Amino acid sequence: MLNNIKSYKNTEVHWSKSQGEIIRLLEGRGIEETRFTNISYETAKAAGLKMEKDTGAIMLEFMKTITLDGGVGGILPVKIIIPNIPSEERLRNQAYRIFWHYLKNKFIGIDSGLIEFEQEFLPHIAIGRGGGIGNVWQAFKQKMLPKIISGEDSDIALLNPPK
Repeated sequence: MLNNIKSYKNTEVHWSKSQGEIIRLLEGRGIEETRFTNISYETAKAAGLKMEKDTGAIMLEFMKTITLDGGVGGILPVKIIIPNIPSEERLRNQAYRIFWHYLKNKFIGIDSGLIEFEQEFLPHIAIGRGGGIGNVWQAFKQKMLPKIISGEDSDIALLNPPK
């Protein structure tokens, strides 16, 4: 992941500080439920992530309370998985710094009114249990994207209806 990336290559910010800054970034927007998880190479591969040897993944999960137009409201679960995080501390520091800036820039767009929260985080909305990564992007990638690319009729129904 980071072999050819120059951004933050020489950062002296420890990954744990970046992780804390991510939490504060989310808390500043009323998101109080957050969880970071380190995922092993084997588990990440089993979930369907394309992984490089001697790396792991990090997963950030958070819950955002939202109210849509029309008054429908509730909790929106978000799950972001970053694969190919090296175990080497310098590269882990770089990966977390990139992650912090990625999220910070998403919120700049949201805070400025350029894009809505739900739209910005759409690929990362958590859906279902099991079956790999379990977010909207994976469902789209597996079910709709092949149909769109091949020119088949593509139906927006990503999920089976509830029983």
